[in-house]
Amino acid sequence: MPRKEDIFWGLRVGLIIGGLYAGGVLLLFALGGSGRFERLNISLPVLVAVYLLGGLSAGIVLGVFRPALREKYSAFIVSVLAAMPISFGITMLVTGKARDWTIEEWSTAAFMSLFIAAVGIAVLWQDSESSG
Repeated sequence: MPRKEDIFWGLRVGLIIGGLYAGGVLLLFALGGSGRFERLNISLPVLVAVYLLGGLSAGIVLGVFRPALREKYSAFIVSVLAAMPISFGITMLVTGKARDWTIEEWSTAAFMSLFIAAVGIAVLWQDSESSG
């Protein structure tokens, strides 16, 4: 059973991740206006909510499976699962509402999750034996 500290750690991490992506969307809106969002038939508040909730979802996954993050391969699997909500948000920003997606958009979101996880593991994961 996950420890409460791990869940709260995951929620903090998830809020930071979601907040960064939501901040990026707000910056896009501030610099470019609402044209991009109107073309895609998606509102700014919905997209910000998707990123914040996606970040929280990612954080819950990270918190629940925090012990698995010690092993590189299991950390990759957990990272793929955690990256999915954010990948869906990015795909929505590029293509519009998920209800209009075809297999192409769903595949893009899935492969983006793999890419985000691979980059995250390559950059952030440290072998506990080599880190002293």
